[in-house]
Formats: sequence, structure tokens, C-alpha cells
Amino acid sequence: MTRRLALLTLLSLVAACGAATTPRPGSPEAEALARTHVSAGQHAYNIGHFQDAIDEYTDAYELYPSPVLLFNIGQCYRGLHDWDQAIFYYTGYLRDEPHASNRGTVEQLIREAREAGAPPPTTPPRSR
Repeated sequence: MTRRLALLTLLSLVAACGAATTPRPGSPEAEALARTHVSAGQHAYNIGHFQDAIDEYTDAYELYPSPVLLFNIGQCYRGLHDWDQAIFYYTGYLRDEPHASNRGTVEQLIREAREAGAPPPTTPPRSR
């Protein structure tokens, strides 16, 4: 019986610790933690570590889903020349922020990404 009580106590402590270290998404604590991820993401982006920036911005978005983070992730994928992912995140940004002040710029970035990701035109073989 004592062994069972000790095990239940241990499981309760583990559960309590897990709950204390992971803030509820959207809470003030989550927003504060998200800001630290955004700061780290901005630093990584500024020095060209785009995949690290994606990881940080994604962690921030999971804690505090702000549409601007989708734009930031799109910019990172643009830096990696991953045009399909850039388009996906730019489109998500415009979906979640339909009246974005930079909408025209983002639409232009989508057009450029589509052009950059398009396969090169093929020329038919010349006949002899």
C-alpha cells in the first residue's frame, strides 16, 4: 500500500510539474514565452539561420497564434528558396489577417514565389 501511495504521489508531482512548465496557449504566460521565441527567431533570421528562425517562430505560434508569425515563417522559407512553403505561409497570413496593411506586398511575394518555383519552360526538340 505504501509503495502504491508513493507511486501515485510521484505521478502527481510529475503531472503538476509538466502543467507548470507549459503555459496554456493564448495565456499571458504563453504570450511572454512566445515573445522570447520571437526574439530568438528574429536574431536567427538576421544572421541567415532561416531554419532556426522557422523553429523559433513555430514555437511562438503554437503558444500565441499571431498571424504575423505566419508571415515571418513565410519569409524564412523564401530565404531558403522553398517556394511552396513560402506560398503556404504567406497565404495563411493573408487568410488570418485579411485587412493586412502589407497585403499588396505579400501578394507580390506570392507571385514572385510562384514564378521562382515554376519549372523552367521546355523547348521542343529542333527538327532536322
